[in-house]
Amino acid sequence: MIALLAGCALEAVEGACVPAWRADLGAEGARWMARTGEAPDVALAFDATGERLAVGTAVGDVLLFDVATGQLRASVAATPGLIRWLLWVGDDVVLGTQAAEAELQVRSGVDLAERKRVSGTELVGAGAAPGVDNPWAAYAAPAAYDGAWTGDGLWVLWGHPGAAPRMRVVQYDAVTLTMKTLWPADGPSSEIGVALSADANGASVAVRGGAAGDGVLLVDDAGVDVRTLIAPLAPWYDRVTVWDAVVRQRQATWLGLADGRLVTSDGRSVALGTPTMAGDVPVAAPIAWLMGDGDGALAVTSRTSVPYGSASGVDRPADVHAAENHLWRLDASLAVQASWTGPPSLGRPIPLPDGGVVVGLGPRVGDARTDLFGALFFDRRLRPVRFCPTIGPVDGAIAHSAEGDVAVVSSPTAGSAWELAVFR
Repeated sequence: MIALLAGCALEAVEGACVPAWRADLGAEGARWMARTGEAPDVALAFDATGERLAVGTAVGDVLLFDVATGQLRASVAATPGLIRWLLWVGDDVVLGTQAAEAELQVRSGVDLAERKRVSGTELVGAGAAPGVDNPWAAYAAPAAYDGAWTGDGLWVLWGHPGAAPRMRVVQYDAVTLTMKTLWPADGPSSEIGVALSADANGASVAVRGGAAGDGVLLVDDAGVDVRTLIAPLAPWYDRVTVWDAVVRQRQATWLGLADGRLVTSDGRSVALGTPTMAGDVPVAAPIAWLMGDGDGALAVTSRTSVPYGSASGVDRPADVHAAENHLWRLDASLAVQASWTGPPSLGRPIPLPDGGVVVGLGPRVGDARTDLFGALFFDRRLRPVRFCPTIGPVDGAIAHSAEGDVAVVSSPTAGSAWELAVFR
């Protein structure tokens, strides 16, 4: 542990591990790398028993693995586009796609046979099919961007990006997939929804743009909407940006912002990575990830950036923000209980049942080190206790089972494939 904090090899951390099994998810990752220089994350979800693992890829395939053995039980080409997310509802796998015709699909958790399918075309319209030579064009297609299961219904965030964006929020009956709640009821909203979090009382959506401004949209289970608008952080920013950082808690919705603030829908805020000066240049540490952690949250600030609209022409300042690349644990009052930073680039944090945390480790900026890729485990006080290396960087593709297994998918490096690894 001391070696890790000093910036030495992660293998020195007590509790280093090797995967129980690995699986190659196909060479299509190399095409993304060749065309775009990076590859999108893969969707992962364990079933409630921890015995099955569903995987959805950026080339539209869904795979079902036996967790104990690593055996591939079933696979299916579900869409010509991307699998945005997937989750388990009982014995079924539910997934959202991004393609010329975005869909919500329900498939058997035994053999991935199709049970139900809902098109988003009537909700947000259709789009053009992306060409094979331009993988990034898939992101211009309509999508079921995000989904959440609350026990009595399935909330889905539908959207169509572009010059005239369209967004709808829908709650579906879990059995029939008939609509229980539709917002807006009279037609799409001209906004972009970027992330969704839901509970038994409703859904919270981080939104950008539109006449109402940027902030969080709260839709209850009767379709009534309440908005909390967030003012840009002047003088550094002229707009509010949220990445995959929205958490619906009992008393308020929490949002992690690109300006380094963590704000709530009831008006509270805490500055984690807000701008400071590096010489004559302002720098910030955006909140890239936010995950619920009991009544509090886990947050990750990303690498240093220069605020949009800065008068300086410098895009790589000489110094970094003191809060960049940190993992934070906050309680219900937004007070910081613990934090950690170190050599690896931190990805999505996942809270564990024992109070610990596991975080994916991605590529560093400024060097070509490959020994820092993997999953890093922390105890309750955010002290690193175990490192599990992977062959490539891990960002958001990480999941934890009820049995204690952790699955990660490492993004392809040049010429390689996505690789799934499961650690006990």
